[in-house]
Amino acid sequence: MNGATNAKSGYTTKAAIDTYTGLGYTLVSDDTNGKEVVFDNDDAVDQAFTVHLSHGTITVTPEKPGKPGEPINPGEGSANYPDGTDKAGLTDTVNRTITYVMSDGSKAPDAVHDSLSYTASKVIDKVTGEVLSTEWSKNQDFKDVVSPDVTGYTPDTKTVSNKDVAHDA
Repeated sequence: MNGATNAKSGYTTKAAIDTYTGLGYTLVSDDTNGKEVVFDNDDAVDQAFTVHLSHGTITVTPEKPGKPGEPINPGEGSANYPDGTDKAGLTDTVNRTITYVMSDGSKAPDAVHDSLSYTASKVIDKVTGEVLSTEWSKNQDFKDVVSPDVTGYTPDTKTVSNKDVAHDA
């Protein structure tokens, strides 16, 4: 752009910044501070203004999941939420079934069923749609289950104990 010394240029960085923030970038700094550019009085050196942007991130959780395949940002050309960012991809269940078998084939006590539930949070790069990190809830313990007493029988396992169980067990 060319103009007279101290004249307003009619240009601000707002439109350009809005375009990029609409694509998931975050404004770090703007030499113009959002103000209209004014021409200086030095014809020998071009004026330069720097706008610094960085990739924004978003965290998805089961309470605030993403929608895989849908845009993360409002801008045209936005990255999409990746697979595994919906509620189903952010939750996991580990099931345990304890089954009793009698050595002589007689009727055994009923099986015991347990489950543990886990949740994850994922940090997503809003510009690329890449999952940057995934953090699952901490490992859990199933409650100890004492084998039932059956007259005339001795269990080979007195107590079933599963501890420090991860979400993907």
